Amino acid sequence: MPDNQMNPNELGDTLGRNGAETNYQTAEAICGHERARIELGNAARVRALQAEIALYIEEEDDLKARLHLAPRLGDARSTRSRAAYYSTVAALLVVGSFFFSLIAFAPFRLGWKASLYCVAIAIVAPFLVEQFLERWGETSATVLKAVTLVAASCAVAGLMLLAVVRGDVLAHEIKDTDPVVLTANGDAASLGPVPATPPDSFYDRTVSLLRLLMLLLAVAMELGAGLALHQASMLRAHAGEDPDALKRKLGEVHQAMIERLTELTTLGNEGASFEQKFWRDYYASLLTQTVRRALPKVLGAVIALLLILPPRVSAAERLDLVVLVDLSQSVGARSPDGKTELDKNLEAVSAILATLPAGTRVTIAGITDHSFVQPYILLSAQMGDDPGYFGERLARARGQVTAAWRARAKTARRDFPHTDILGALLLASQLFAQSPPGNRRGLIIFSDMRQTTNDLNLEGHSPKNPATPVATLRSRGLLANLDGVEVSALGVDGAGKSIAQWNALKEFWSAYFNEAHSRLGSYAALREIPR
Repeated sequence: MPDNQMNPNELGDTLGRNGAETNYQTAEAICGHERARIELGNAARVRALQAEIALYIEEEDDLKARLHLAPRLGDARSTRSRAAYYSTVAALLVVGSFFFSLIAFAPFRLGWKASLYCVAIAIVAPFLVEQFLERWGETSATVLKAVTLVAASCAVAGLMLLAVVRGDVLAHEIKDTDPVVLTANGDAASLGPVPATPPDSFYDRTVSLLRLLMLLLAVAMELGAGLALHQASMLRAHAGEDPDALKRKLGEVHQAMIERLTELTTLGNEGASFEQKFWRDYYASLLTQTVRRALPKVLGAVIALLLILPPRVSAAERLDLVVLVDLSQSVGARSPDGKTELDKNLEAVSAILATLPAGTRVTIAGITDHSFVQPYILLSAQMGDDPGYFGERLARARGQVTAAWRARAKTARRDFPHTDILGALLLASQLFAQSPPGNRRGLIIFSDMRQTTNDLNLEGHSPKNPATPVATLRSRGLLANLDGVEVSALGVDGAGKSIAQWNALKEFWSAYFNEAHSRLGSYAALREIPR
């Protein structure tokens, strides 16, 4: 076959790959151009938002500074006092600078001219510092902090140098003593030449320190005077401002900044958001078209599979199961193996839960001394309809329900003084009333079946004619509606009772369930799980 001729066996594969690649490149180009168009269209608004946010940041800084200087809690007197304090500090520093300048000019004997120079020097430096802070301190808090830091550093360094000078002065005073004159026999005549005293280097050591000290203190005084003037002017300027109004304005600025930042983020992400949505729709469309073309074949295969698979659990096969567990003190009797009847009942419930069919809705309630008026629901669960191809889903569901029941049984209360079985049956009738039509309904009772309440007490004796108390219960509204329910009474122990009494109790409950239009399938001391 010539090289330029396509192999017919590879024609479909080649056309498919080329078509998919061309389609993808076209989609990629369209997406890229549209994203670039979105970003270019948003560029102007993005820059405008950035400028607005910068203005809001400046306004925020200004409001914070004004709020810091505003009277606290409306106390204008405190603000005026602080302004007067800063003004006094500035005046004292200016006066000190004036006198220090006079000392510097004194050796030059300039007379009254020196005083004019000193006044100008004492005023100009604080004035210029205050003007500098007024121009730059309001726009940048860093400038104000830097000037304050320099002034404080110079002041502290000057004080340290002054301490060094004081130490040298003290040392000089201790070493310096008057010369000793020696006389003989009261005459003032000298007894000999006095040894020469080495020259004192005190002034040589301290003159450089004093110069540096004067320099640092001068800087600290001038900057401190300027800071004090600036602070006093700021306090006077903001003395009449309302802090609450400033806080509200600051909150409005913050809200506006949040709105601008939200819009800025949205515009910045709009291009990327479009690209993500584009590719999502692109691949979803590819998948939809693929499924649409393959759907007839898939449906045919599914239908064929359903025809050969066993049928699933239908709604008519679902079971609504209610399990009543006696938690009264009457089931606390121990058997020869050391276990109580209640312990055996709880284990039997676990065994029942491990065999539940798919689609079962199970409710476990306790028999207490007020079973109906104060229901004690221990567990409620709904099993899935699909058991799985190999029963794996049903097995997992059974395990989860069984584990939940064992954990619940450990914390359940077990010391109720009386046994209200009639109330528990009324509660079961209400639970069955919620069952969908067509569901099987089963009731399993784990109890000694000895009702011990004021309505009916079967502990001391069993009725000779069961029809009489059953009729009384019906007239008093204590007969439950259990129409069509399959009933099993298990674990009916006869501890402390004779066989005759046990049989009489069975006859009573048989009559009760017959009157309730239900069927008592099992009534046994054992706990064999019903079908």
